[in-house]
Amino acid sequence: MNLKARWKKLLVSTSLIAVMLAVLGGAVLAYLGSEANVIEAKAEAPRIVLVNQSFDVALTLNNTTDSQQELISIGVERDLLEQGVSVIEMVPPYRETDDLGQSKWVEYTFAIQRRPVLQADESLRMRVAMVVTQPGTYKGELTVWTKNQPQADYTELTIVAVEHPAAWLGR
Repeated sequence: MNLKARWKKLLVSTSLIAVMLAVLGGAVLAYLGSEANVIEAKAEAPRIVLVNQSFDVALTLNNTTDSQQELISIGVERDLLEQGVSVIEMVPPYRETDDLGQSKWVEYTFAIQRRPVLQADESLRMRVAMVVTQPGTYKGELTVWTKNQPQADYTELTIVAVEHPAAWLGR
């Protein structure tokens, strides 16, 4: 076999390997791109709250996909709850609390028949009523689980709780 034929064979083999790597790389990028969060979440809460008085956290959820997404649950970071924050109500209402003890999250799960469904590019504003039992600064995350996408989006929540300036009023 002459030198020219060897170079042709090497060039064809190298080209085939390059094409296969390009296709494989594209497939990997497509897979990683499909793993993105499909629900964007944003929490709005008062920066300063009074101890033992309820306050509302407005949770805005935005479906960024072109398909509907069914919400399974809202998660509250376990550390936030262990520090003294409690969820007292959610609108739309949750059915049960899933507290397995080993997860980073305590999930507030919606009833199957009453799960919120977000259409493509639709937003939903939820209300989460909370109360804090001790003064201090509380930092944690809220998260959202959807049926069509196992991943969740996280949103930061920072609250400063202070004693009521006239705690004796109303007692």
